[in-house]
Amino acid sequence: MPRIELAARAGIRIVDGRLAVDEHMRTSIANIYAAGDVVLAAHQSPTAPFELSTGRTP
Repeated sequence: MPRIELAARAGIRIVDGRLAVDEHMRTSIANIYAAGDVVLAAHQSPTAPFELSTGRTP
């Protein structure tokens, strides 16, 4: 589970334990962007959210 405590304290919108971002990776606070395994972004289809992962492969 991603560590989102700092973002939550800052007031960034959290959805299902992830930071909500738009199609440009902007959070709910102006000029703050997020990427990686802490992000829940909306896919092209407005009803299909997906997770972005930056995990390494062995």
